[in-house]
Amino acid sequence: MIKKIKNFLKQKKVRSILTRPYSLTTILSLYDGFIYKLISVTGEKVGNVLVHYKNKQFEFIVDFAGYTPGIVKKINSLKRRKFFHGGIDEYYKWMNKLKSLASKKIPNEEIKKKNIFNLISKINAFWSFIFTVWFIHKDLKIPINDKLFLKKCKKARLDTEKFTTPVGKGLDLYSRKLKYIPDYLRGYKPSYKEEFIIFNNHFIYDKKIIKKYRELYKRRFETDLTALDKKIIGTSAFKGKIYGKTKVILSKKDFSKMRKGNIVVANSTTPDYLPVIKMASAIVSDTGGFLCHAAIVSRELKIPCVVGTETATKIIRDGDLVEVDANKGIIKIIKKAK
Repeated sequence: MIKKIKNFLKQKKVRSILTRPYSLTTILSLYDGFIYKLISVTGEKVGNVLVHYKNKQFEFIVDFAGYTPGIVKKINSLKRRKFFHGGIDEYYKWMNKLKSLASKKIPNEEIKKKNIFNLISKINAFWSFIFTVWFIHKDLKIPINDKLFLKKCKKARLDTEKFTTPVGKGLDLYSRKLKYIPDYLRGYKPSYKEEFIIFNNHFIYDKKIIKKYRELYKRRFETDLTALDKKIIGTSAFKGKIYGKTKVILSKKDFSKMRKGNIVVANSTTPDYLPVIKMASAIVSDTGGFLCHAAIVSRELKIPCVVGTETATKIIRDGDLVEVDANKGIIKIIKKAK
């Protein structure tokens, strides 16, 4: 198994797209959405998915393989136009059906759970797709010819954010009550307080494999941390350009040092971080992608945000004067704190 995980991490397009304290069933619906539902609702597929759980926090890592170029080519094809536009209509039907089904009493509880889970999986799969389309157009600047479809994607993205945020509500409310584990996932232990990995449809609790995974993951993102003039590069989640002093927020105990206008630098953010984020002029995080908590909150608050830098908390220190250029996804240290 560790050899398969090693090969997975070697892939150039493997990215962490979110780190969140979601319920297990929500994370499983995302896993199911990417692995099984994505191809049926969009015609696209990803290479593989790995989920890492520790301390009530899930990290969701995806190998996008040839995902982005394939989407652009198909959206720009007239033959596929009807399919994609129809997908948006279906998407709203799933949302309404989920709300209706979740509120009804159905005699067979297992059938109800399975149906709700499958709906949430499809919604998550299509949600990731519309986020990707908008990201390709807005951030990567790759031309997409179908402007009407872009407009529909933008609306669907905003509607979904209203449905899924604040984080911990919305879709997660429907999901966390289910406690549903798909039959194809093997090795699940009823209590998941301990650290585990989900990979290749297996729950992995073996401490040796998990330790090796952590070593491989860390090595994948090693960099020369002494090169302070080096640019820190990540993914732009919300555009803008800000100069300011930083506060490195690694846990709740760091919240008290935050001041209005500071730039939050974190490994990742969760709903608990909202009070400090509301004081921030920008957000920079080590992990995450365009679906992560920091990305969604930055769009709500309209503050510049760069995620997935991998090294920001290791290089930046409290009080450093930095330039966050979220138009390009680049952070520069202008002056180190004394």
